[in-house]
Amino acid sequence: MVKDAGLKKDILENGWAILNRNGREALRMRELAKLSDCSVGTVYNLYENLNEIILRLNVRCLDQMYGVLRQEMRKEIECGSDLHEVFHKMGRAYISFGLRHPKLWRSLFESVPIDPMPEWYKEKAQNGLFIIEAAVQKKFGLSEGKANQLVNFFWAAMHGMTSILINRKMEALNESATESFVTSYIDHCLRGFIQ
Repeated sequence: MVKDAGLKKDILENGWAILNRNGREALRMRELAKLSDCSVGTVYNLYENLNEIILRLNVRCLDQMYGVLRQEMRKEIECGSDLHEVFHKMGRAYISFGLRHPKLWRSLFESVPIDPMPEWYKEKAQNGLFIIEAAVQKKFGLSEGKANQLVNFFWAAMHGMTSILINRKMEALNESATESFVTSYIDHCLRGFIQ
């Protein structure tokens, strides 16, 4: 059992290296088995299929991404920043995470081929947003509904912009223009929700 736990961890570590370097499309059971010094059958004995491995790796991506967002949020709250500034910094952190780790971001958000998603995964994905909602609700005296609406709208807006930037859908933006564009975009989104 201890050996299995160590091998499961090795498989995920090797998967993480592949995901970071080459993206989700490069993940293959044979390659994971080879790198983990075991047979393909052994990998299937430890994990249901490649989709389970992808989801387990995506949980690690979520942990990193939510960690960055929570750190930025805490820092701004501790500095006494207003709601607009807290969300502005979290928006920049979200976009920066996606641009720094495009292969991880794509693995999380672009065509995960699993339907329905397992409950354990949905809970993990939603919990990160709930923590942010609860913190801004408490700090800024927002109702639960308003905090939920603000976080979900803002998440969708930042997600859309990150997708556009990662997939280079706005060719007219050069690197220096991107910075000012992102700042303006975040501010515009926030104006509609933070009065």
